[in-house]
Amino acid sequence: MNYSDTYRFLFVLWDGGGTIPPALALVRRVLAAGHSVRVLGPLSIEKKVKSLGADFSPTIHAPVCDPGKADTEKKGRSPAAVAMAACDEYARDVEETIASFPVDIVVADYLLTGVYAAAEAAGIPCVSLVPSVYPLPLPGLPPFGSGFSPAIGIFGQIRDTVVNFVYQRVWNMNLKGLNRTRTRLGLPPVRSMKDQMLRAGRILVLTSSDFDFPAQLPAHAVYCGPQQDEPGQAAPWQSPWGEKQEEQPLILVSLSTTYQEQEDLIQRILDAVDGLPVHVLATLGHAISPERFHAPSNSRLVPFAPHGQILPHTALVITHGGHGTVLKALSYGVPVLVLPMGRDQGDIAARVERLGAGKKVSKKADPLEIRSAVTAILDDPGFRKAAAAIAEKMTQKNEPARAVVEMEALIRESKEGQTQ
Repeated sequence: MNYSDTYRFLFVLWDGGGTIPPALALVRRVLAAGHSVRVLGPLSIEKKVKSLGADFSPTIHAPVCDPGKADTEKKGRSPAAVAMAACDEYARDVEETIASFPVDIVVADYLLTGVYAAAEAAGIPCVSLVPSVYPLPLPGLPPFGSGFSPAIGIFGQIRDTVVNFVYQRVWNMNLKGLNRTRTRLGLPPVRSMKDQMLRAGRILVLTSSDFDFPAQLPAHAVYCGPQQDEPGQAAPWQSPWGEKQEEQPLILVSLSTTYQEQEDLIQRILDAVDGLPVHVLATLGHAISPERFHAPSNSRLVPFAPHGQILPHTALVITHGGHGTVLKALSYGVPVLVLPMGRDQGDIAARVERLGAGKKVSKKADPLEIRSAVTAILDDPGFRKAAAAIAEKMTQKNEPARAVVEMEALIRESKEGQTQ
């Protein structure tokens, strides 16, 4: 039986800052392949979605979080924890949306387990998007969120087993809520949040297989490379140093557009580079004012700058370890200095160090320690060579092109299964 090559996609997203750019880059790819896309998400992303040419439906029941506001992290629970706990809210939003707009496939951030359940109840194939490294427990992989390197010997294996057990207990705090939703939808309960996540028809891991630690993923989990787009509204970047730009190395400081109380760390970085023979461009996001900092004469502070235009001229990126920022830097062959502030950032830093493409320093490091790490990377060409090698491997594999292919294949498999 032949099927139309044009399909209807529903993307269900929450605004976790770094979760949005790769998802919207994938939306752009799906649209370019000739499919139609509706995005169900918070109003904070409506303008971005419509600028791509996709349709938009606002979430009604799901909790609202604006990660760009300075009070977001001070309400007792992280945005990720809030999104993960809202199983029934997201399920109801999906139910109401597909009742008005029938779709062939549902694509959701991996934390939104209620979306998986709603799609399963409706008989619609579901894709899980992982916007970072692979997060579920596997032999050989250190626990997600731990910042560990791969285990060595029996004691390392015991470490991973214990930490994974603790982490899964934390994740399963939402299991009762998920199973109440599944019962309401006429579905049997699952034993864990992990089991629900693994029920997706595809798990698309939006990082490079050459960046992540080596492991045998489940058969339906696929590395699809970092999905990266430069914001369409970005004006051409003009260096504040004009023709003198190339006279000294450029350091890009990028510590997330999501507010994580990073003011003190930014100031210590600025103090660390004070007096070095470098140019420093620090992006602050829109929640932090440049007036809060004492910036040395070799530094410029801006709310935002188009990384794709700056990285070809950059010698080093100093970052909190956001997956998007790090992979973007490495894709241009630029080494990174990572100061993890939480979440999966320690995991990203561990992988950077394994590859020799940069260094990790504590977020509590003083300016002298940060300065030492900066000069070590700038003075050792081995870091840049390692970053360039990763960039070449990512280019050769072209994994991002696989994402749309995998989703189309899942739709065809589902339609063929319905006719048998």
